[in-house]
Order: sequence, then structure tokens, then C-alpha cells
Amino acid sequence: MVYAPNDPSTIIAGLNGDSSAFAALLANVDDAYVNHGPTLVCCSVSFEVSATSATPVGEFVIPANDDNNRVRFWAYWRGTTGYTATLTFEVVDGAGTVLGSGTATSTSSSYAFSVINVTPTGSGVRYGRISLHASAVQLARIEHIVASVYPSSTPAGLTTSGWAQVSGWDLSPTGPIPSEVVARLSNNTRAVARIRPCGLVSGLHRYGGGVPNYEVTGNVYTLVDRFYWPGGDLDRRKYRASIRLGGTDPQARLVVGPYSFECSAAGWQHDLPTLYLPQGSPGFVYCRSTSGGTAQLRTYQMLREAA
Repeated sequence: MVYAPNDPSTIIAGLNGDSSAFAALLANVDDAYVNHGPTLVCCSVSFEVSATSATPVGEFVIPANDDNNRVRFWAYWRGTTGYTATLTFEVVDGAGTVLGSGTATSTSSSYAFSVINVTPTGSGVRYGRISLHASAVQLARIEHIVASVYPSSTPAGLTTSGWAQVSGWDLSPTGPIPSEVVARLSNNTRAVARIRPCGLVSGLHRYGGGVPNYEVTGNVYTLVDRFYWPGGDLDRRKYRASIRLGGTDPQARLVVGPYSFECSAAGWQHDLPTLYLPQGSPGFVYCRSTSGGTAQLRTYQMLREAA
């Protein structure tokens, strides 16, 4: 992000402004739209498949993104030397309908990064789905994933989120700065915050076992993960807690500081609490099967959202 700080005294609504300083501010606002891409999910996984057809191994929530900017997915992964392994990343809706997809391939047993960019369609809360397969039933394995919303360019005109490009505005170099122009700059910044939630903690179930393995047998709540809250705001603000469950009669509980979110049944559940969570607050995630079977906590995420 190309950011050039300005003296606040050069940008006061209703007063004459410094044209060079104001032009830099306009450019900063446009750059924020293109380059502000906080992570949605970031975690170690160890997803592993030996199959010749695409096999889903993980899924995470993608909230907001009202302007349908591209989703950038990174994976540290490998195939098997001499064979072709394929990694597929899809954006899907709540019913599993594919709204955009991309692939990467590997012909090596050495781990390397691949980047897949997907520009989705649709609206509202969507999900990132990860699948693997390989030729001749050979191993394909992912060790780490990162995903964020990251536009490729500054769009022209008014977007769905209410953001509008400003760097091309032709303002008088010595005239007053209209208050509606200052309001547009503020609204643009707010629009970017609304459509780019920031992932703070996340975990995905490891396919085929491993550590951590968010799979529990029995009806007693079992601790499957713990964390420390990575950052704190000075006031209450809005967050998103999202959990995806699988297995037999699954139930999970996510606790951080004074907040507790409990949910049941296979699939996705979400909560949108407004909380004050100081940095370093301890967090815990539990799972069980209410009928004593085997339950899986397949995904948990907490994201900071704009109010």
C-alpha cells in the first residue's frame, strides 16, 4: 500500500487546501481499497488424500465481500514425484453451489507454495472449499493455508459496498475543500472496513487425524484447541464466531474471555456478538457427541467485523 501521511492542517473542509497534499490523500484512499487484505483464515492443517477424484478436505467462512473482489488462497502443499496432484479452491454458497473456482497442480514430493485467485459471484456469506486429488491414487497433502480478500485493481464508478474511486477528481488547487468530498473519503474508508473482515483465530480439522485433531468420541466435552486473543480494541465491537461441525450428533463450545458460543448439529453455525476482549484473553474450544458417537469440529473462526 502506497501511503503518504499528510499534515492535517492541509485538509480542512471549507478552507483552502494544499493541492499536492490533497491529491496524495485521494491516492491513499484508493490504494487502501486495493491493498487492504486482512486474512480470513490462517492455520496449519495437514489435509491428505490419495484419490483420483476431487475430494473436499476443508472449508472456511468468507463473510461480506459485497463487491465480489477476488479471494486469494495460498497453500503450502505437495504431490508425489512423477504424478500430477491437483489442488482445487472454490467459493461456494450455503447450499454448496460453486460461485467461482481455480486450481493448481504439483508433480513433486517437495513442499511448495501455490496461489489460487478466485473472483466469486453471488452475495452474502459464502465459503471457501478446498479439495485435493492426484493421478494413479498417489498422495496429495496440504500443510498450511492462508486466505484473504484482495482486489486486483481499483474499480471505476460506485460499487455495491458504496465505495467510489476518488483519485481522479479534479479539484481546484487553491479552492476550498467541499465537505461532501471529505465525507466521501470517510465513507470509502468505512466501506473497505465493512467488506474486509479480519480473521483473528482459526482452526480446521485435520483430515485423517494428526495433531491437532478436532475429533472426539463420547458425550463429555473435550478440549480440542486453545489460544490467546491476538489483539484488543479499547471499546466493545462486533465480531463473528463461525463453527462447522460434522459426525454423529456433534456439539461444540467456543469460549474466549467472558464470551461463550455453543452450537449443535452438522454444518455451519454463526454468532455475531458485540464484545470487549482485551489482548491476551484466553480462548478454548471444546467438542463432543451428545449421543456418545464420534463428532468433529471441522472449522472454527473468529473474525473482527465492522459495525
